[in-house]
Amino acid sequence: MSFYVQVALPLPLDRKFLYSIFPKDPIEVRIGSRVLVPFGKRTLTGVIVGIRKGPPPKNVKIKEVFEVLDHSPLFSKKFLTFTRQLSEYHHSSWGELLLGSSPPSFAPKSRTVLSLVEESRDRISDAEFSGSEKELLVYLQRKNYTIGYLKRQIGEAGFAGIVSRLEKRNFIQVIREVKKSVQRIKKTESATPAQLEMDFLQDELKDLSTKVAAELKRGDFSPCLFYGPAKSREAIYFHLIRNALAAGKSVLFLVPEISLMERLVERLQKKLEDKAVVFHSQLSERERESAWEEISAEKARVVIGPRSALLLPMRNIGLILMDSEHDESYYQTENPVFDARKGAWIRAKVDSSVLVFGSEFPSVELYYRAEKDRYLFPLPQEKRLQQISIVDSRRQGEAISFPVQKKITESLKKKRPVFVFLNRRGYASYILCSRCSHIFRCKKCQIPLSYHKREQTLVCHYCNVSLPLLKYCPECGNDVIKKKGIGIEVLQEEMKRVFPYAKIERFDSDVIESDTDRKKVFSRLENSRIDILIGTQLLIRQQEIPLTSLAIVFYPEMLLTLPDFRANRKAFQSLDSIFGCLHNSKDSELVIETALPEYFKSFQSDKGSYKGFFEQDIQFRQLMGYPPFSCLIEILLASDSLRTLARECRRLRSGLQIPAQKGEILGPSLAPLLKIRGKHRAQVILKTRKLDPLIQENVKEALSQVRIPKKVFVYE
Repeated sequence: MSFYVQVALPLPLDRKFLYSIFPKDPIEVRIGSRVLVPFGKRTLTGVIVGIRKGPPPKNVKIKEVFEVLDHSPLFSKKFLTFTRQLSEYHHSSWGELLLGSSPPSFAPKSRTVLSLVEESRDRISDAEFSGSEKELLVYLQRKNYTIGYLKRQIGEAGFAGIVSRLEKRNFIQVIREVKKSVQRIKKTESATPAQLEMDFLQDELKDLSTKVAAELKRGDFSPCLFYGPAKSREAIYFHLIRNALAAGKSVLFLVPEISLMERLVERLQKKLEDKAVVFHSQLSERERESAWEEISAEKARVVIGPRSALLLPMRNIGLILMDSEHDESYYQTENPVFDARKGAWIRAKVDSSVLVFGSEFPSVELYYRAEKDRYLFPLPQEKRLQQISIVDSRRQGEAISFPVQKKITESLKKKRPVFVFLNRRGYASYILCSRCSHIFRCKKCQIPLSYHKREQTLVCHYCNVSLPLLKYCPECGNDVIKKKGIGIEVLQEEMKRVFPYAKIERFDSDVIESDTDRKKVFSRLENSRIDILIGTQLLIRQQEIPLTSLAIVFYPEMLLTLPDFRANRKAFQSLDSIFGCLHNSKDSELVIETALPEYFKSFQSDKGSYKGFFEQDIQFRQLMGYPPFSCLIEILLASDSLRTLARECRRLRSGLQIPAQKGEILGPSLAPLLKIRGKHRAQVILKTRKLDPLIQENVKEALSQVRIPKKVFVYE
């Protein structure tokens, strides 16, 4: 019996492909199994997402599946439903999402080789050949070779004709070789007995946890947002995990950063009898394979990972935890684009799971909906005792103002370390000629190059291009260059000048390259071998940072310059995170040096209260019609050619048809970062009252006409 299967391929295309298949056993053809299929001149691994029986479509040439790779489906129907809905929401490739959910080493590697037909060996000496044909046959008499290798040896000119003629004369044949992944023998680890810690929840936390645990028993989709301190959230997480495991369910625990997993796993091991399996991109190939096989075989009941772990083919999920929900790391901006927060919501609905978000500074959209739909669970908040001071940088003549110098001096006298934050890498954000005002820019990205003094280089922080610092202006030849925009290296230099006897170190991605570097810095801090630690956003994210009594933030308003409706939240959230670095006492102080002192007065008066911030920001968003009061669909197009980009933008714009009563279309216009890695970029933004299915269908239809790379970001 002949079958026709619909296959999702790992291509940036929103469509399925039809192939014929003639299995020896019809049971082999199952939805969710991987197959090897021809696609043009390539061989690709795809996933069967549909089966058709009966006669083939008329006037369509259908290619045949080469091989079925899985005896039983790799992906369940629920998982296929989840990934399909996620791909439709973000207009991403379903095939890329599916194949991205398994380790790269699992995908069979194929190559095309030329081989001599064995029966023709005796005929070669009697036949006549051209010089190139003889040369090719000499190679193939030794062994099989890939087409690429033979082209390099013989030359590409006329190579296809040579192969075609020899094939017709039955001297050579084209063979597709497939090298399948090696199933390594896994060592069985004997479980070492450990003394498990018990959960002790405060009465208020216990009541909240009991409410959510009751939803676990029901087995229906139920969302909730735990808003409060990390310790309280974690205590509830562990209690819920115990309940889920007791009910025979699996748990998916998502965290924003890989660096946060080590301590989390250690604490979980002390709480649970079940082993927690970690899955992320920094594991070795063997570790990823082993973890993936445990998860696929349902041997791992608790899985911890970043956003990519959402795409693991777990079964029987009863609880999905997403901590630090506000973190932007949950949004994957490379293809296939997806927001893990929306993905977690979709997956929990498909699997009828309990979905728990947790944050001390939740996203405005989620907090608004959770409060409105009554799934907001506020946790007991510890009263903040730290003091907040604001220094107006416009009135200061020094890079480090006198009030800040005074506070640092007092802290050093008391033998207390000082944390200093400036979210700008390098020495200067850009340099320019003092005569003609020429700004040194990255040729690939067209953005100003940052100056790094230690290496004497100009660096692009988007494509990582590094150039030696020029002594003269390339435009006018002037040798006087001005450095603009204070960077973290300037701050370190100034600190060393003002406090020559202090032990000063930096903490940013230019000096902290590994987990070992991070641990060494924290070890020196705990042993009082660092007096002043200067860091970027990277330092704020470290949960295990030793606490201090004085933290200073320089120019937090830099985040407000972002062309983003969430810039206000990002600025306040970064300040709020710094409270986690301070002892909660009246002796602790957060100092904000800013050119916009009035803007941060509310933060000072509310002591960083989220409720105070939320009430202000939600009014602004309602006035401007931003999410959660609307939905924004941003379509980003990229091309090597500006002419091509303009043509495709016009094509996209003409295809988008939104009634005036449902929303508006903004653009096309050049993107804020108009060139990245050599690609010109433009954007079109749809602003609608809500995410209407008809609008999504129109966007899908319009995107299908665009012939250049595109990404779709959805905010609602």
